[in-house]
Amino acid sequence: MTGFLTGFQATARLVSYIAHGITCQASYQWGLRLIAQRRRIRWYNPKLKDFEWREVPESDEEALAALASSPHTPACTQTYREWRALGANIPAALIRAGEAAEVREVKTSP
Repeated sequence: MTGFLTGFQATARLVSYIAHGITCQASYQWGLRLIAQRRRIRWYNPKLKDFEWREVPESDEEALAALASSPHTPACTQTYREWRALGANIPAALIRAGEAAEVREVKTSP
């Protein structure tokens, strides 16, 4: 009887792992579709010196305009262009440029 329970438990555990794997794969695929469809990002806006939600810029020119008029514009622009050159999409590069501005803010604040 004990062998039956052990075998049953092993089978139940295997079924659980398989179901979990299928669920995780489905969640992963759903997450990728969600990211691909996302049209808004949360980023650190150097002009506001705070985080905000905004629409994803349609072009590099729009993204660079969002980084303009800040004390950190040169560094942000450089960071943005470096990430784009590495193959990052516009939202990712803009988020990284905002992070660079945030780091500079922290370093220069008293």
